[in-house]
Amino acid sequence: MHRSDRDVGWPAVAAQLRDTVGSADRATVLATAALALHQVDRVIAAVREGVGVDRVQNPPATLDTTLEFDVQTGSTVARRWSRHPRCPQCSHSG
Repeated sequence: MHRSDRDVGWPAVAAQLRDTVGSADRATVLATAALALHQVDRVIAAVREGVGVDRVQNPPATLDTTLEFDVQTGSTVARRWSRHPRCPQCSHSG
């Protein structure tokens, strides 16, 4: 929704990207899988605690965030996104 607010053409671009298959070297694929599995594990732990993922003491680094990392340099860039006011999945009390 944030991107659609900034660019009326974004929904068309997003639709094209949906069916795109990317490619990467083995190290990048493995690092991506490891990062994703670690974050999923943290979400599962939060659910088992019986609290919302956004309310745990140590929320997943990917919550409301896009992570970009470079395997060659070992650098990670985090881009935070605020919850969109019109997002029905993001609205909750409290």
